[in-house]
Amino acid sequence: MSNYIYAANVICRAGSVAIGNALAAAIDPDTGGAETFTKGLPCYQEGTTFSGIGPARRASTDPSHYASFPLLTASGYALMSEFAGTGPYLLLNAIGIDNATIAVAKNVIVLECGQRVEYEHSGVAFVHAQGLLTK
Repeated sequence: MSNYIYAANVICRAGSVAIGNALAAAIDPDTGGAETFTKGLPCYQEGTTFSGIGPARRASTDPSHYASFPLLTASGYALMSEFAGTGPYLLLNAIGIDNATIAVAKNVIVLECGQRVEYEHSGVAFVHAQGLLTK
């Protein structure tokens, strides 16, 4: 059985990918978290138009956000749940993420997380529910 019994849907503002990547790397350092949003799904503001088909599809604007849909272990889920809450951030502080960094990250990241069976296949719907488009 997999240790990854939780899942998350996470969106980070495009101009703040470095913050999102740093947080992801701290939460789950063994899975390439440092590139979580760099390699994430590009998301666009409403009103963006698209042309072309398949891999050649192009957007009329640059991405405004990037999304990632990671699977989580119990410890990763505990950290993500704590981040989504209002504090205190004891677990995050214990892995070196200070409250100032958390405050900045909370302004540029939106997420939901829970049991894998409930969240694993809802990432794109979560993106759309935030008013964002995908190619």
